Amino acid sequence: MSRAFLINPLIDRLATEYSDRVKVLKLDLNANQPVAKRFAIRSIPAVMFFEQGKLAQTIVGVKTYEEFSSTLDKYLA
Repeated sequence: MSRAFLINPLIDRLATEYSDRVKVLKLDLNANQPVAKRFAIRSIPAVMFFEQGKLAQTIVGVKTYEEFSSTLDKYLA
């Protein structure tokens, strides 16, 4: 099983719990190579946080839900 699939439930949970405040999207980089090149993604999973349309932070690797949600909260404050 790919490490990227390990965080799918966490990303789904973020999408549900923050649905009224942010857009949470998943992207298959194999099918979207230009996006991987544009953001220089060399390792997955890579969770990217955007603020006002600009990349603010990228977290690479499998992390806990709390790490993702606290990062998201930082940009919502």
